[in-house]
Amino acid sequence: MKIYTKTGDKGETSLLSGKRVPKQDARIEAYGTIDELNSLISLIFTSPLKSEENSKLNSYFKTLKTIQHYLFNVGSYLACDDESIKKNLPELSNAIIPKLENEMDSMNEQTPPLKNFIIPGGGLLASQIHVARSFCRRAERRCCELPESQDLQTNIIPFLNRLSDYLFCLARFANYSQNIDDILWNKNNL
Repeated sequence: MKIYTKTGDKGETSLLSGKRVPKQDARIEAYGTIDELNSLISLIFTSPLKSEENSKLNSYFKTLKTIQHYLFNVGSYLACDDESIKKNLPELSNAIIPKLENEMDSMNEQTPPLKNFIIPGGGLLASQIHVARSFCRRAERRCCELPESQDLQTNIIPFLNRLSDYLFCLARFANYSQNIDDILWNKNNL
């Protein structure tokens, strides 16, 4: 099978139903941003970690790998405009949300209490996670631009909202695990 089809050379692409739409269509923007987010999450795994840091972060990294698969499910749903086809797509369940919330609670119990806004950064790993978090927020905004549907409101948007919170907590936990201070926002430091 060839990877290139040349069918998108004129600025259009196909949805799962076969319907052709412009590449700047809101649906394409939404699942394209989900794809960008998924790619950025993959970068998180490339940061070199010491063994003790790795052991602290390992269970959260396993969750991130699960999230990557779920993001593919979300992308397939967003690429589909035909209800009869959606029945054959992977289930979009909000069952992952309590797992994210439990892990956020665990991370927050271990990190110092947050009393200020923080600037994205600290260590390399936390910075990579913050970039993924900001793309997650963008993906959420793109999905909010789509016509309302039950799955968007009950599964996708709450998932993306919680995932961005999860990535924020994970960035803080990464800094904590590596003995790196978060960068506190100093509004007068100009």
